[in-house]
Amino acid sequence: CIRTLSFKHRGRAAIMSHPNEETLFAAAPESSAASGSSGKPNSASRKTDSPKRNSKPRAVRARAAMGPVEAPARNVEADTEVRIAEADLNARALIEVSSGIIRSESIDDLIRTTLDTVRKSFGWIYASYWSLDSEREALVFSMESGRVDDEFQRYTRTLSVTEGEGLDGRAWRTRDLVFAEDLGALGDCSRASLAIRAGIKSGIALPLFRDSDVIGTLDFFTMESVEVPAIRLEALRLIGRLASDKISKLGKQLELTRITQMVENAPSAM
Repeated sequence: CIRTLSFKHRGRAAIMSHPNEETLFAAAPESSAASGSSGKPNSASRKTDSPKRNSKPRAVRARAAMGPVEAPARNVEADTEVRIAEADLNARALIEVSSGIIRSESIDDLIRTTLDTVRKSFGWIYASYWSLDSEREALVFSMESGRVDDEFQRYTRTLSVTEGEGLDGRAWRTRDLVFAEDLGALGDCSRASLAIRAGIKSGIALPLFRDSDVIGTLDFFTMESVEVPAIRLEALRLIGRLASDKISKLGKQLELTRITQMVENAPSAM
């Protein structure tokens, strides 16, 4: 009895000074030896028969189950690098197009510069300009940049587009940029089947204005099905506004020149 009481006292002291489970289990073998002849297992010996639990704190086990802590940081860093690269690409395109627009001395020069610079800056395969024929009330092909399939380009040169039809017709009607990630989804686009056959996947159309009137549209095509970031769409809208402002200015200069020539050529009063 004295030995048993002595163990119980020591066991109780161990439990009080070491409240974790490992210290409690460590006392179990001594309990078995102390009970010896009685043959009655006490509560400590019964606990040694149960499976040993994971001794790591719950917070540590939960963190391990969530995976490496560094992964989210790497994802954020990669996303930031993509955003920086996209912003840099858009800025370069804006600078180059703006410089070309400023140097342009005619509307044709301006459109040619815009088509070539935007297409090359963003790595697109083909671009074209459609001018508004007020008599036919349709957009007609006027200019192109880049090269795709011969059949696609031949058909493009003979095509006319009504308001609301296809990619360019939608840009005309909405007076805003129109983006189609999948050209095949445009059921009313007459060039869609030829474009797909030529490997073209996505397209963008952008209206151009003289004062407040639509005078034509620019379209750009890529061989990849891409989701264009919102920041690039805004950059393209800005390019369209810059080009439209210069077109309006050049139009006023042309009108002033025409009036001046009329005055100069008018017969003098007798």
